[in-house]
Amino acid sequence: MISNLIGVGYWFNYDQPHFPDPGTLVKTDFDVNYINEIIYLLENAKTKSFSQMGFSWCRFRCGSENMGNKELTNGKYIWPEGLAHYVKEHKILLPIDFLESLSNDYYEISDEYIIDYNFWMDFCNKNKISKLETYKANYDIGHLFIELKTNYSENSIKIINDFTKNERIGSKKLDLVNKLTSDRFVRFIGRFYGLKQFIINMEKNGVLVEFLPFTDDEYMKYKNGDIVLGGIGK
Repeated sequence: MISNLIGVGYWFNYDQPHFPDPGTLVKTDFDVNYINEIIYLLENAKTKSFSQMGFSWCRFRCGSENMGNKELTNGKYIWPEGLAHYVKEHKILLPIDFLESLSNDYYEISDEYIIDYNFWMDFCNKNKISKLETYKANYDIGHLFIELKTNYSENSIKIINDFTKNERIGSKKLDLVNKLTSDRFVRFIGRFYGLKQFIINMEKNGVLVEFLPFTDDEYMKYKNGDIVLGGIGK
């Protein structure tokens, strides 16, 4: 038997651009105790989980790149396991009916289910209370070109080091910095946040920076595993 579940906490992505933007649901005047209660409910409600392909990432680009790959359900609602992060770190508003259900409901369901997003979409459309910047789909993933000018500041290398700590570079970071200091030019493929401020800081320190987002074709190749983040080239 197929279960019918109500989806909550799903955000826009490349395949579903019509989903809500979390930047419109930030409620900054939440009481701290209330926030803690919501987080407790999200993290301790009796649930059943379903693993999905790929790990979720924070649409605010706060540095949380691995927010789980599961959907959780209490048999009535279903939500991504990373939803608690949005409440804890970004004070996202959630439906009262959903929160009350976490306290009171749990129903056994089959492994086959259909998600209805109408409740969530309607709630988000009626509660647009903020306009914070978030990062959409492939707009922040692409090719970053960095070139050192003759008058570059030594401080620029430190800024690059600090910036790349937040990217999916891993062991490639040292290669990137070494190539930059030896060749004075490097191209890096990655997903970036804080890019605008990074470019401003670089220009102040004698470094030329250009960012070209993935084309739709490149993004689909990335999703299919044909393009890997962390690539360094000329």
